[in-house]
Amino acid sequence: SAAKGLKLAQENACISCHLPNTQNLFQAPDLSLLSARLARYNLESILRQGLPEKGMPNFQFDTIQIEHLVAYLAWLNINKEGFKNNSVLDRMSIIEIYRKITWFEHKNDNKN
Repeated sequence: SAAKGLKLAQENACISCHLPNTQNLFQAPDLSLLSARLARYNLESILRQGLPEKGMPNFQFDTIQIEHLVAYLAWLNINKEGFKNNSVLDRMSIIEIYRKITWFEHKNDNKN
């Protein structure tokens, strides 16, 4: 379901890189546009394998999680205009957003 996909997106900090294009420093695509830009097969493949060459890690989503994420991305695309001017991004500065990023891919497991 789209609700379960939203929860997965939040748990995996997708917004950390996938900000709307006007605020995106990583050139990661805006999540609200993905389902319209990519064929379902391609979207599922990216969610399954990541795009390490472009900086997107493989989150090791299973088939059911991928279905939920695809449903969420489709919902996001259909409803993007309804929340465009009332999103958390409109209420936070870009500095506040980047302070919340987990940066998990840059952590050194050998520290502390």
